[in-house]
Amino acid sequence: MKKNLLLLSYAIKQREIIQILRIMKCTVLLLFLLILQAHASVSSQNARVNMSRNQLPLKEFMAEIEKQTDYLFIYSDAEINASRQVTVKKGTHRVADLLREVLSKK
Repeated sequence: MKKNLLLLSYAIKQREIIQILRIMKCTVLLLFLLILQAHASVSSQNARVNMSRNQLPLKEFMAEIEKQTDYLFIYSDAEINASRQVTVKKGTHRVADLLREVLSKK
C-alpha cells in the first residue's frame, strides 16, 4: 500500500515538473522573440542615407530615402507640398535627423 502511494506521489511530481518545464520553455521563447523585436525597431531607427545634392524637391528627397532604405512614404498631395524645395547637407546622415530637419522647416 505504501509502495503504491509512493509511486502515485512520484507520478504526480513528475507531471508537475514536466508542466513547469513547458512553462519555462514558453517563457524563454517569448523573451527571445521580445528581444529580437526590440533589436529590429532600434536598428531601423538608425538607418543612414547618402545625400548627393543640396537642393531638391521634397518628392525627390523622399524618393531618395525610399531607394536607399526600407522606408515607404505615403502622403497626399493635398496635405503636403511635395514640389517645395528642401535644402540638406551633402553626405551621409541618419534618416531620423534628415526628416526632422526638413519637415520642421516651413
